[in-house]
Amino acid sequence: MITIKDLNKNFGKKEVLKNINLKIEKQDHIALIGYNGSGKTTLIKLILDLLTTKKGKIEINNLNIKDNKFNLKNICYISNENDLPENMRVVTYVDYILKLTLGRENKLTELSELFNFDIYSSTLIRDLSTGMRQKLKICTSLCFEQDLYIFDEITSGLDPVSKTKLINYINTELITKTVIYCSHILEEIVEVCSKAIILNQKQISDVITINDKDKFINQYNQSFDIGDLNHE
Repeated sequence: MITIKDLNKNFGKKEVLKNINLKIEKQDHIALIGYNGSGKTTLIKLILDLLTTKKGKIEINNLNIKDNKFNLKNICYISNENDLPENMRVVTYVDYILKLTLGRENKLTELSELFNFDIYSSTLIRDLSTGMRQKLKICTSLCFEQDLYIFDEITSGLDPVSKTKLINYINTELITKTVIYCSHILEEIVEVCSKAIILNQKQISDVITINDKDKFINQYNQSFDIGDLNHE
């Protein structure tokens, strides 16, 4: 599904990622974890071709992401970044999304009911709370049917009930999909992922198979300082 070879990334003279080699198989649910500033989001943005580098190669389904035949529209990406059109009303934004997802209105309605979000609200997006903005992004992104889903701190701002619903959704509706799950919250990672990739000192320092919570935390603690993460 995803193959990364000899990937390096610098911002000016600052080295951010060094010699990243990674293979993610189809239907894998992979966690990407590390300190703030460890390069997690940079790696994700390189996979999405939102950032570029001259050193290394990324392939998805055997296609180089720089290839003209590669289509990023086949990837669902949800982050906690404030990247919605703030001056647009919710209903207007939803109408725009529906034009891109012909035949997916029922799916969008299903998601809005699951997360208790009014997709026909006339509220300006800028007036939504952080949690409600995140719900809007989740509903309007998950209504697309994709093979690869990349989630970067996707539960940020969500209430506990919505977090649980989202994790259950990933574990049922996306069970046959490939998922990259970036989070500081180890409990979520244990629920969602079968393997964790540890980014430390600009490199992949460890890859841990997740069998059960206690074993995973013990293994993680050996390769990284668990106490310094935002562990809940």
